[in-house]
Amino acid sequence: MKAKFGLFRLIVIGALMCASLFLTGCSKEKPAVRQGEAQQGETEYIPVEIPPTFRIARLTDEVQGKFEAFDQYVHDEYGEWIVIWADIAIDNLDFISVGFTDDLFSEGIWYSTGEMRTDKALMVRTSVSEGLPTRGISYLDIYGNRTYYYIGESGLDDSLVLVEFQNILPPEGEIITSESFPVEGTTVSGAFDGVITAQVENSGELNYLITDLCAQMNSDGGFEEYFSLSGAYTDGDLTVTLPESVDVILSRITGYPDGVYISDRNARRCSFSAIIGLFMDGSPAASFRLEYDDGDVLCYVSYWYVDRDVTLYCDNNLEFLMDLNLKTGWNRVYVISGPASHRSTTDPSAVDMIGMRWQFKKLITAEG
Repeated sequence: MKAKFGLFRLIVIGALMCASLFLTGCSKEKPAVRQGEAQQGETEYIPVEIPPTFRIARLTDEVQGKFEAFDQYVHDEYGEWIVIWADIAIDNLDFISVGFTDDLFSEGIWYSTGEMRTDKALMVRTSVSEGLPTRGISYLDIYGNRTYYYIGESGLDDSLVLVEFQNILPPEGEIITSESFPVEGTTVSGAFDGVITAQVENSGELNYLITDLCAQMNSDGGFEEYFSLSGAYTDGDLTVTLPESVDVILSRITGYPDGVYISDRNARRCSFSAIIGLFMDGSPAASFRLEYDDGDVLCYVSYWYVDRDVTLYCDNNLEFLMDLNLKTGWNRVYVISGPASHRSTTDPSAVDMIGMRWQFKKLITAEG
């Protein structure tokens, strides 16, 4: 009887040990591996748990020789070529605009890559700011977390560096109070229908050589882009219809001195002040701008496109004055620049509209 009991006990203990080993094996964590690598003997791909390390450098023969392929993007045709890559394969990388108020934040994406192997890099032609950063990259990991880096220069040897930053967006709707902004009694032009008709002065011999029109859009993020305009220029007569929406980068309104109040810090805009006339081959011939210049004071009209109603105001800076009441769409902004002060306003009564003329200016490239 004892022998049978001992044998039964051994069988039970053995079964428990086998079960314990089986459960331990099932609960054991698999080590993390890099994306695209499978553990030996397995076909399952395990997600990346180790984040990629990004590198950046100016384009040289040595850097170019490290890679078999490039994803190229021209952001600024007058800039320099830079190369950005990761130490592991990734499936996304964004080249972004970086803005700043009290903190750095991403203003938007200029260009997105697809899959990036270790033998493939992103090559961008751009200009790197010597002051506050305006360009950067971002990466979205498999857990939905996005990491941001701005592009800067090393203080040791001027080489390029990527510095991680927290994307802290400006507060939504920083409302201007009646104490800080005199809303009542302010005359503004508001948005207009986007139709420009004018007689251009001093047009000269290039009148019959201009075949197309475009504008150079600018944003506070340092972005510039030419886009075609619907219209015509014939023997001094200029007619342009601005598009209802613009297919260019809009940036948050930044870069102004302290004391400028803004009703919504998430408002985005782009603008232009000159219309460019093009030769048949697409090269620039001349520019047209509505302006008045007596040698001491320059007044001109800038055309702003904003994505929402927004107000900007500043009256406590003697050298910089601003009173803009912008409506969604296109707005006329009157810029007055003198030897001791600068003012931007949407109030047409602030300028001498009678003295304003559309001026034809032959561009340097047209002289050849």
